[in-house]
Amino acid sequence: MLGGASSGKSVFAERLAASLGGERVLYVATALAEGDEDLQRRIRLHRERRPGAWGTLEIGDLDEVLKAARRWDAVLLDSLTLWVSAREDRASAEFDRFLAGDLSVPLVLVSDEV
Repeated sequence: MLGGASSGKSVFAERLAASLGGERVLYVATALAEGDEDLQRRIRLHRERRPGAWGTLEIGDLDEVLKAARRWDAVLLDSLTLWVSAREDRASAEFDRFLAGDLSVPLVLVSDEV
């Protein structure tokens, strides 16, 4: 799911993930909001909007997603942009490993247009 910042892509992605996994969706949160009040507010809204039955994984390492995804029917990773920006030069190799991994459930990725 690509779109501009605060364009509604997360809401669309959540609906798509729900259509793929119902109540069995793993929400992968990547934002680091320390000191950013606007991002903290947006994270709070995302949490309030998600179904209570969905799992949440706050990550730094995508290997954790591959392990956790086995217990769910779909995975929603929001946002790839924030994950990459926090990892800088390590992101490319780690993301390549993630894509080569065994993810046997549908994956919905959210990212800003750049």
